Amino acid sequence: MSQKSRPHILIIGAGFAGLQAAQTLARKKVDVTLVDRNNYHLFQPLLYQVASTGLNPSEISSVVRASFRRRANVRVLKASLTGLDKAGRKASFNDGEFDLDYDYLILGLGGRTSYFGNDHWEDLAPGLKSLPDAVTIRNRFLESLEKAEQIDDTEEQERLTSVVVIGGGPTGVELAGSFAELRTKVLSRDFNHFDPRSVKVTLVEGGPALLGGYHDSSSKYTKKRLEKLGVDVLLNEMVKDISPQGVQTSERFLPSQNIIWAAGVEGHPLAKLVTDKLDGRGRILVTPELLVEEEDNIYACGDMNYFGHDERYPRGLPGVAPAAIQQGKRAAENILARIAGKPQKPFRYFDKGKMATIGRSAAVAEAKGMRMKGFTAWMAWLFIHLLYLVEFQDRVLVFFRWIWAYFTWTWGVRLILATPPSEHPADKVTSSRPEQENTVEIEAVTVGKDQSDM
Repeated sequence: MSQKSRPHILIIGAGFAGLQAAQTLARKKVDVTLVDRNNYHLFQPLLYQVASTGLNPSEISSVVRASFRRRANVRVLKASLTGLDKAGRKASFNDGEFDLDYDYLILGLGGRTSYFGNDHWEDLAPGLKSLPDAVTIRNRFLESLEKAEQIDDTEEQERLTSVVVIGGGPTGVELAGSFAELRTKVLSRDFNHFDPRSVKVTLVEGGPALLGGYHDSSSKYTKKRLEKLGVDVLLNEMVKDISPQGVQTSERFLPSQNIIWAAGVEGHPLAKLVTDKLDGRGRILVTPELLVEEEDNIYACGDMNYFGHDERYPRGLPGVAPAAIQQGKRAAENILARIAGKPQKPFRYFDKGKMATIGRSAAVAEAKGMRMKGFTAWMAWLFIHLLYLVEFQDRVLVFFRWIWAYFTWTWGVRLILATPPSEHPADKVTSSRPEQENTVEIEAVTVGKDQSDM
């Protein structure tokens, strides 16, 4: 223990796991420090609506400090972890700007987008893991439409306005559906020099079905629904290369200025600071109690860990918000148990089901052998996602924005805030077609925290 009279618990990461851990420890006889590189908690399941101009960034995020204003034992800091002295029980932040001692450490830093060894694709095909990612995707799409309005070349207009989403998991499905509706219902009267309704939206999936891990009937319904919205759904197609001009698959070349990567997630790079006990995707191996293997006071939760102790999930727990929340709570409870001299309890995931929305009035949902689809599932999706938003104010704002958009087809968040055209890699390269190399198969199931499953 530290020299203080009360144990000090350091939590790094204010995502679903870290926030839940801090809330569990609030008002207990411990001192808690919650550190995140941002000053806000992000509700990742609705990031796709920011990317597709449906919501403002502020409406899916909440200031972390405000969540603990009445929790005297919780201190909130904005900083980045840059070093860890496990023997001395000390963490360093901002390249040594300051250190924090701890008795127990909970890690909940999440994961990062995986390009399966093709990290050079990142600038051309951003993932969707953060608010900057979502704003970048939105800016690029809106900027592309503005460019298309300026030119007469119909082939270039097609490339500028086309959207290619790679990965047929819940995030990919939701992005494709949203951009299809944005094209036909929202932007259809905004431009005079080209018809926004002609914008192509393509969803590329390397496996045989969308929503890998869902029931076959849900996958087939999702494909049919997307195609009804005008999305070109390409199954069993591997991405071989991504260039500034578009995407080369195993079957065809897709010209596009707007490429979005929704195909995979891997462990956080800072996991290597903590341990060398990692799985093949860089996730930390943990004990049934969520302790980092071979460590006695460091816990890892959410996307950071590989929990290999549940026979129901041989590839690890699903990367969804409820799993991270439950792990954050269990880690905090195990620390409190240890302080009280009681045994720890192994973590057991309570699966609340999974769901994905397909446009504004349809979804699929599965829970405990039950399956829903269509409008009923969509209503359930709305209710659950509103419930998970941290701030009551955000719930109200998002609810009324959804109601307004449903009846008026008006999505008002279409501001181009940054990323001028010259900064897009496509504006720096003049080659017309990519070289066919760097073959990689996109798995049918999106791995990692695809938090559209709630």
